[in-house]
Amino acid sequence: MSPDQTKALSALVQKFSTARVLCLGDVMLDSFNHGSVDRISPERPVPVFNAGQVDDIPGGAANVARNVTALGAYCTLIGVLGEDAAAGAMRRSPEADPHLMARFVVAPGRPTTHKVRFVAGGQHLLRLDSEETGPIGADIAAEVVKIVRDAIAGHDVLILSDYAKGVLTPALLSEVIALARGAGVPVIVDPKSCDLARYAGATLLTPNALEAERATGILIHDDASAAAAGQAMLAEAGVGAVLVTRGAQGMSLIEASGAPLHLHSDALDVFDVVGAGDTVIAALACVTAVDARLSDAAACANIAAGIVVGKRDTATVAPDEVLDRLAHL
Repeated sequence: MSPDQTKALSALVQKFSTARVLCLGDVMLDSFNHGSVDRISPERPVPVFNAGQVDDIPGGAANVARNVTALGAYCTLIGVLGEDAAAGAMRRSPEADPHLMARFVVAPGRPTTHKVRFVAGGQHLLRLDSEETGPIGADIAAEVVKIVRDAIAGHDVLILSDYAKGVLTPALLSEVIALARGAGVPVIVDPKSCDLARYAGATLLTPNALEAERATGILIHDDASAAAAGQAMLAEAGVGAVLVTRGAQGMSLIEASGAPLHLHSDALDVFDVVGAGDTVIAALACVTAVDARLSDAAACANIAAGIVVGKRDTATVAPDEVLDRLAHL
């Protein structure tokens, strides 16, 4: 990256405090039980886990929102919760963040998605999931759409964070994307479904390499195959651009016109990739809110991802960390 490019990106990062991001999707609670293992069970040949400190962190779309505000922007989070202890923990978290406003719709009888990870010696031993992934009911969806309709005009960009937990149904997606387009608000989607047509009308899709492979049948092993998969997704989805995130190989931005842009990862250490995709889409949204060029957004997201994978658990990135990394490129 040239000195002029790093200077331009640094200027954009310093504008994040003016950004207003609307984030809708599958919210969940990520719990990390940091315990220990020092023996094997005499009953079966399995490790005995000694429970330790439990850290509760909002995950899924809520982690995207956390990443947006950690970068200095303002975020309105919209999601669906149950009526359980996990929902209580989810509601308490935004109260400590002055940049985050949460609008939760309650779905009676539906559990809040909750993932409990058991960690010993820095290693994840087991994950316990409690969830329901069927589509939300029409009445719940109508409440969500109403919130989006009322809020969209006050925001610069809309994130749709799809974790395939049932909130982003095809009908709901169609309605909220139409609302955003009508308001002139860009839409960035982290997709989980192989049915790309459900995201039609979005500005940008951000699949990882595996998701892109599943959606297109194209195995991604280099820049050329990533570009081919991106082009296939553009044709099928009817979106403006595709950013394929490729882990240690970086990212590939494919737009409807122009040559693909391939960005190589600058991660110094890789400790934990949990939530890295959330950091990527948050950085994309923050840049898109203050600058229209997707190439700038992709470059910033690549840097943020390189930072967050060096942290433990579901982490975030601060503007100063991005600026520091830019200063040393």
